[in-house]
Amino acid sequence: MDDVRSVVHGLVESMQQELVRDLLILPPNDGQDWKPEILPRISIEKLFDNPAELTAGWSWLQDARTEWTVGGADWMYGADVRGFDDVQWNDRGIEQYFRAVRRWKEQLIVLVHLSAGAPARATELMSIQHKNGPEAKSQRGIFIENQMMAFVTTYYKGYSAGGRFKVIHRFVPEEVAELVAYYLWLVQPFVEYLQFVSKQYIGEPSSFLWEPEPEEDWEAGEDEEIDEELNDEDTHIDQGEEICSAVPANVDGFWDTNRVRKVMQRETEKRIAVRIGVALWRQAYPAI
Repeated sequence: MDDVRSVVHGLVESMQQELVRDLLILPPNDGQDWKPEILPRISIEKLFDNPAELTAGWSWLQDARTEWTVGGADWMYGADVRGFDDVQWNDRGIEQYFRAVRRWKEQLIVLVHLSAGAPARATELMSIQHKNGPEAKSQRGIFIENQMMAFVTTYYKGYSAGGRFKVIHRFVPEEVAELVAYYLWLVQPFVEYLQFVSKQYIGEPSSFLWEPEPEEDWEAGEDEEIDEELNDEDTHIDQGEEICSAVPANVDGFWDTNRVRKVMQRETEKRIAVRIGVALWRQAYPAI
């Protein structure tokens, strides 16, 4: 258990630093608080949400009861280019920024998986949307409940036999919720803006936090139970571009169970010298 805590604490610390330096492009804070003074403050306890709201594109970020200190949609743009009349975006710099986002979101999926209570299946993680999809049945999976952030998934195992499915709420610690909130509030809108100006993606932004590969078999749900020692030598983290002809809307590419497994093994090995994958963590969790 101490090793798992070390992984979680290590991820939180590194992700806080990378969020400020690489994603928000701000100078680090030398004090005990990881947030620079210029960074707008956010309190999970003061956020509101309406789970009954099914409007396409809606999330807790749009709840009018929350008193935001700045407008998240344009804060980074204003902070980074304020004072410049004619902005010329550097394609290489944009791609470098997108790579930083990919690295950060890879750490995020591991952090959520390890800190949100009973482990989810990889396919459950990839089903999470940060805002409502285009159809009412395609509802988001991140909610603010009782001053906490919940990742909500629907579990369909045994549905065909019993005609029922389970809705599972997994609450994350405040430090994790804060990272997610900052990303969705300030970073995600800036990423979408850069995609637009660089013409890297001209479609609608994805509502998925980790965009699932189109061919992913949602009904099976057991792909992650394969032997996690297979192909461990392959350290390449597949981002889906070579597997299918579809173009991902998210800059971190498509996700599948294999990518989740490899990312999780990489991050755990880096911190405790032990490779822990999705299936192994789900098997070990009840004994902790």
